[in-house]
Amino acid sequence: MIDPGNVPLSLYVHLPWCTRKCPYCDFNSHEGFLPTLRNVGDSVARAGGQVQVSGHTDNIPIAFSERFDSNWDLSAARAAAVADFFFANSDITSERVSVFGYADTKPVADNDSATGRAQNRRIEILVDG
Repeated sequence: MIDPGNVPLSLYVHLPWCTRKCPYCDFNSHEGFLPTLRNVGDSVARAGGQVQVSGHTDNIPIAFSERFDSNWDLSAARAAAVADFFFANSDITSERVSVFGYADTKPVADNDSATGRAQNRRIEILVDG
């Protein structure tokens, strides 16, 4: 008999990053996003296990940015911002979290349209426990 308390859990959450064209958003400028992110953080904290936070971008190169040199920097910063939000707003500890930036290397949609590029600007959270 399988003990349900010992069955590994994998949870995948896909969060669109931003519907505007800003390259990097501070969460406070997107009030509707905060409750969702807080709920995800609370759920992840309760789930236990290891947490992988991955940032993704579209394929448009970063231009005129003093903060980011490339989409690699941007995607890693997005993931780190979500991890930092979790640390500050939930019971997730840093020992459980890994942060990855994938730039535009793992698109989920075609980058030839604005809609596709918006889908590719995202955060993915994988809980494996």
